[in-house]
Amino acid sequence: MRFFDSSLKVLQGVVEANQKEQKSEALSATLLEVELIWTHLRLLYDLRGISQGEFQVLSERVSDVGRQVTAWKTWEKKKRKT
Repeated sequence: MRFFDSSLKVLQGVVEANQKEQKSEALSATLLEVELIWTHLRLLYDLRGISQGEFQVLSERVSDVGRQVTAWKTWEKKKRKT
């Protein structure tokens, strides 16, 4: 259930960051949840709960979300400097 909860928190973090003027806190929390998801996913794979193919597809998706949130956080940081 933790995996599902973290997924919902990522969605909530994205929506929250989109609504706020200062996005950094929400984006940082979202990145933490992405890391937790990736860690749970890796553990699930190591314990043979999912196949290599499933792990590959899911980890690519999680990595994509992490990259997007990181890019958004970088953009927010540059925006605050100007």
